Amino acid sequence: MQYKVEIRSLFFAPIFFIAALLTGCAGDVVGTSGEDAAPRVAEMAEGPKLRMAHLMDRTKNNYVRAADGTYFKKGKGKGNGGGQEGGTVSLVIGTREPILDIDRFLERHRLLMRYEYENAFTGLAAEIDEARLDSFLQAIEDDPEIEWVEPDLFITPEQRDDAQQNSRDQVVPWGIARVGAPESSAQAGDGRGAVDVDLFILDTGVKEKDLTVAGSARFFPQRDGTRSSTDQNGHGTHVAGTAAAVDDAKDVVGVAPGARIHNFKVLDDHGQTEISNVIAAVDSLIAYKRAHPGTDMVANLSFGADIGTTDYNALDRAVRQALLEGIVFVVAAGNDGIDAATVTPAHVEEAITVGAYDVYQRFAWFSNHGPVVDLNAPGVDVLSLDIAPPRGKSSKLMRMTGTSMAAPHVAGAAALYLAQHPGASPAAVREALVAAARPLVYGRPEGTTNLSLWVGDW
Repeated sequence: MQYKVEIRSLFFAPIFFIAALLTGCAGDVVGTSGEDAAPRVAEMAEGPKLRMAHLMDRTKNNYVRAADGTYFKKGKGKGNGGGQEGGTVSLVIGTREPILDIDRFLERHRLLMRYEYENAFTGLAAEIDEARLDSFLQAIEDDPEIEWVEPDLFITPEQRDDAQQNSRDQVVPWGIARVGAPESSAQAGDGRGAVDVDLFILDTGVKEKDLTVAGSARFFPQRDGTRSSTDQNGHGTHVAGTAAAVDDAKDVVGVAPGARIHNFKVLDDHGQTEISNVIAAVDSLIAYKRAHPGTDMVANLSFGADIGTTDYNALDRAVRQALLEGIVFVVAAGNDGIDAATVTPAHVEEAITVGAYDVYQRFAWFSNHGPVVDLNAPGVDVLSLDIAPPRGKSSKLMRMTGTSMAAPHVAGAAALYLAQHPGASPAAVREALVAAARPLVYGRPEGTTNLSLWVGDW
């Protein structure tokens, strides 16, 4: 059995940039675990009930669907696209307590249900005719059941550039080697062993290739047309491979080899989604944790969006509630080259937020930055799994670039730590990873950490 460490030439290191969607990436929430951790959202009711009003023009009805299935902002072109403008607006709604008669509630406000939330907070996501939006927002000011309303932020990707290469013997990618994974407790690349931790990948799906997939779910309303949890995009499989590819004789190896992957498809096959879909997945994560309180869980979110404010939106609050329940969250800082303080969910204080650097250990020019970044990890020209090539073709690997690629290095590291320290809290995991990190990264913006993930000598 032959294993090779990937050597990245100092003379040739092509950069393939993956951008904005895959950016990864208020008041306190009170609670502990189990029954005492019931979500608290009353503090969101201060002032007008409509929150994040500046994001209303970023709901899905403000985009046009092109012939290739992607969406673009109205007025920005992309040919005529063959798309049609939608007639509804999607909203996320927080309620004072669970609504007992949901059908009557929907009928009263003439809403079309998307999701009901019971764990991250009490509320729902629903659609309303665009023509009725103003009257609805006026009516809710006198509705005691409704605490707050936010626009359901629609996230779309920018152009992604990839590069494929053939796969023969197993390769240890440069990023896996750089963070010390071959010298870790799992000795990534030695062809043996697996990490006994559950790792939840919230992404475009996962193909069961060189991965230990424990289960799959998709988070899209049936009418959205996304019926499969399988990855048809490649992003989610690439992320999962960096975190936990199996240590065997083929493809690549991950930071936490063989960790159990739970495939939560929250991005469609074009890498697009609405925030309500992601909240539904986080709500499900919390339910799973409450049903399995002794299970250590790590969630990776390699996406996000700049919301233009440091205030927490509904997704941030859902993630924070999940952290309070004991789920470790690793999130990408984002690829807009801005301060991540305004990026959801990267600015959630208790999450582990990850910036990117290249093979020369230079802070990546595209990476979001600032004090909310906890750690940096390899994020440029990262080699990992690709979705299966056509029948009869040899296996392929893929190089991608972005903080999306940096985050799963850290998610794998969190899984490694939990394998050695079962039951550790998200705060303890974060503190341990930061304490073990090495000051290797240069060229970073002022106020951004120079720490690089390191798992080699735990």
